[in-house]
Amino acid sequence: GANSWNYNVVAAASDVVTLTVAGGVATFAGLAVQLVASGVEAADRFALWGGAGNDLLDASAVAGRVDLSGEAGHDTLLGAG
Repeated sequence: GANSWNYNVVAAASDVVTLTVAGGVATFAGLAVQLVASGVEAADRFALWGGAGNDLLDASAVAGRVDLSGEAGHDTLLGAG
């Protein structure tokens, strides 16, 4: 489509959050509630924010644009590179 979307997710505590994208569906697993977005396109951007705590933010399986920010705590950030 002509529009791109930004998906921003903030982890609230010491979380393990995994982002996967397959078949136009993005899934953020490991939060208090699993977040699923459909209709995802190549131009869409994702952002995972660690917030407070010692988080593991894993977007290593995503080929598109992902911004990872650890914020406060001792965080581990995994991207596709």
